[in-house]
Amino acid sequence: MTKLWLVGPIVAVGLEIKSSCHSVSPAATDLWCTQNCNHVPSNCPSSLCECSDEPTPEPSPVPAPVPVPAPVPVPAPVPVPAPVPVPAPVPVPAPVPVSPSPVPPTPAPSPGALRGKEWYGYWEDWCNENEDVTWWDDNTPGHCNGGCVIEKSFNKKSTTYNTVAYSFSTLLKQPKPDQTDCKNGCSIWDGSAVYREKDASITEQSVVENPSATAVSIGEFCRLSRQHSSGPKRCIIGLGGWSDWARLGSVENAQKLAKLVGKLVLHTFADGIDMDFEHLSEYQSQYGDVEIDAYVALVKGIRAEFDAMTPKVWSDAANARIEAYKLSKKEDFQAYYKQHIAYLEQVISNGPPHFEIVYTTRFNAFRNPSDPFDWEKQKTNKSYITDDEGSKWVWPQLSNEFDTVNIMSYDQDAGLTLNFDSILKNFHNGGVPMEKINIGFEPGEQGGGGSWEGQDADLAAVDFVNSGKWGGAIIWGVNPDSKDQPEARKIQDKFVQAVSDRLVRPSWPWGTAPVYSEQTLSFI
Repeated sequence: MTKLWLVGPIVAVGLEIKSSCHSVSPAATDLWCTQNCNHVPSNCPSSLCECSDEPTPEPSPVPAPVPVPAPVPVPAPVPVPAPVPVPAPVPVPAPVPVSPSPVPPTPAPSPGALRGKEWYGYWEDWCNENEDVTWWDDNTPGHCNGGCVIEKSFNKKSTTYNTVAYSFSTLLKQPKPDQTDCKNGCSIWDGSAVYREKDASITEQSVVENPSATAVSIGEFCRLSRQHSSGPKRCIIGLGGWSDWARLGSVENAQKLAKLVGKLVLHTFADGIDMDFEHLSEYQSQYGDVEIDAYVALVKGIRAEFDAMTPKVWSDAANARIEAYKLSKKEDFQAYYKQHIAYLEQVISNGPPHFEIVYTTRFNAFRNPSDPFDWEKQKTNKSYITDDEGSKWVWPQLSNEFDTVNIMSYDQDAGLTLNFDSILKNFHNGGVPMEKINIGFEPGEQGGGGSWEGQDADLAAVDFVNSGKWGGAIIWGVNPDSKDQPEARKIQDKFVQAVSDRLVRPSWPWGTAPVYSEQTLSFI
């Protein structure tokens, strides 16, 4: 590594020259390129500068001044002038950004620097009525208008996971599971609420003292997760899903939604949000880059909302809910209030969690540039509109905002066999730290019409995850529907137990586990 010292009108002091750079555009000078391309962090647009790997050679050292000999006694000797002092080097100013400024590269953390492995399950909040979900209860605020988890079933089916996601809240009032594209139009989110089965889960007017029916339902899901008989579990809110065909339409709309997401997490005392925006590429194709810009603004806005959720904000919200419950005269809800006051006191004592933002995407979001179809064992060379979505648009701008990347390595088309090892490597080589990447399984029926690869293949993928610092595994879903997914329901228990026995993971994936008492009193 060479250090360059320049003396002249502009001088670089201690600048570490790793590459020899020159301008390729009238908009920049060779000196600008040398300074900015070798600065840490680098600001070296390829449209302005070009660099070689050879560093600028180190200049020869300035020789020591030759001593002036003693003057020879001659008449009227001419005095030797004092040497002109070398001016002190002028520090190099910080690099001048060029518009538009490039996104600075994000250095990958060292292995093991992030969370522990996750065993992450999606709870399908509409499945198996009267077994997993109920739409009415006399003794619960809101009367389960947004659907309530039935505790006995949830406690049994979620036992082995350390993270569970309540899926889904949506931007559409009424989700559209049969829609496949935007050829006949995709509506813009109305900007007023996040929904759950027509119930307005959260609005700008929502207050923590009077939660909506859905906020009560999600909050109860989080309570059951935290006070689980097998120990506390992380509680994530799933937003989007296949059936949610509402797009953002503008950065302004995205900023509104970010505030509502922050409020929804606070009002339910959840651990974070799962961004399952499955149609981002379709929206970009039909409506342009405004949808990408809006998505980026949304995720950055959510992170800002989470960062503002201080211990005081967290405890103030819980205390406000407790006081509202204590003051309520509604007789039907008194037992519920008593139970939740005790729980909320533990929410306060444990303090706010690490608020997790999850990027959920398909197996082809990051592909191998030299072998774009290595994610599929049969090499059928099948392309999708979602190809490279993560590497092109999402990760370069949002790598610092996302904690976790969940890969939907399932729902493949007929005739395709996924290569889990290649998929994981493609995501990591695309810039995603290993610890953030969770591989996905869906035993049984596949949404794309393909066939499940089988338990042995999935367990081999678990072994690969165990062999390195990979983030963990996800399953869709925890509670497959008896009518829509009969095959999955039949094999679910055996499969989940096999993965749970094989996957090496902590009981709590983010630091020190919180302390919650086990809750045995059930209302539903």
